[in-house]
Amino acid sequence: MKRFLLIVIIVFLVPISVSGAGLSDTQLADNMAITSQVFDPGLLETTVDEVIADSKIIPYPSHDGFAIVNQWDMFFDSYVDPNPLEIGAGFMVFNFNILNSSNRNWSDFHFEFYDLGFTDLVSVPIIYVETSNFEETNFVDPGLIGYGFYDTINFWASEPEVPPASYVASGEEASFLIVIDLFAMPSLTDGFSIRQIATTTPVPGAIWIMGLGLVGLLGFRRKLQ
Repeated sequence: MKRFLLIVIIVFLVPISVSGAGLSDTQLADNMAITSQVFDPGLLETTVDEVIADSKIIPYPSHDGFAIVNQWDMFFDSYVDPNPLEIGAGFMVFNFNILNSSNRNWSDFHFEFYDLGFTDLVSVPIIYVETSNFEETNFVDPGLIGYGFYDTINFWASEPEVPPASYVASGEEASFLIVIDLFAMPSLTDGFSIRQIATTTPVPGAIWIMGLGLVGLLGFRRKLQ
């Protein structure tokens, strides 16, 4: 119901204009990619289809502590070029559909907002988020009229030890809706950047293998003694 009311408000505020660009991938030669994106002028919603595969993992301060990166240890970074319709209406609506093409389950997912140079985090006014894949978020719903400033939106699955544990399994798709209030921060119309970070659950298999190897090595040393 709340999303319907948001759409009604946005549609009635739209001036007649032309459509423009959306997200631009900063790395075109890796395994994290925007596969398609469509701007719907009626809903002022940009639907972005993406795929994230893993080259390696690195430590990350999340529930499970490991994030998926490309071969250069970089996250999935994109530049945002606001659409003229969105600027006129004062709202920017992103609908992300992200395929987990990695061989690991995702326990968490994070959206970080930056300036165009990915130099500094930028707190942006967000009025609504939605996902069916994760049960927890740091977003606090401000009500239909209102917003909160966030430089990071975090989504967390339920804890693995509390059944039924929720996560985005390998081969599944995660969906996120994020609505940004351009009225509250007009400077965003000059463009900004989004970093997307998927983290693994519960512990990467390589770590288990390493642990088993260490246990075996200790057992072998004891046997020799």
